[in-house]
Amino acid sequence: MAVLPGHEMGTADATMPDTLGREGKRNAVVMHLGGNDLTCQGSKDLLGAMAAGLMAVALLVRPAEVIWSEIIGRARWRGAQENGAVEQSRTILNISMSKLCRANSWGFVRHGVINLRTPGYCVVEGVHLSGVGIDMFLLNIVGELERLRFS
Repeated sequence: MAVLPGHEMGTADATMPDTLGREGKRNAVVMHLGGNDLTCQGSKDLLGAMAAGLMAVALLVRPAEVIWSEIIGRARWRGAQENGAVEQSRTILNISMSKLCRANSWGFVRHGVINLRTPGYCVVEGVHLSGVGIDMFLLNIVGELERLRFS
């Protein structure tokens, strides 16, 4: 499994081909963007980078399934002056990526059950998932893998 932790979209693009090339044959690739980019770039630029990155991955891993994991909401966004504006941007980006995935017959993981304002899903700082939140996150991904496997 290839993991590119802590990257922003622009820096991940440079390392993805090498990392994915080393991993050998796979049945599916799940991409998840944590959301740090939401406070660093404009929505339009970020959406373009996300779409281009996902398309590049799809070409690199063909014929494997490509799955996008939506950006999860947070109780607080680092570097944000207005949490509401970042949440609105996150929602728009998730909708746009969902449409892109449907148009290309790729998978899309929704994490709607994970609400970081609900006690137990995130750690005290309001940004990272707790053990329970990670379990829910992974169950959502497994659910999409199963859906694709049997569809």
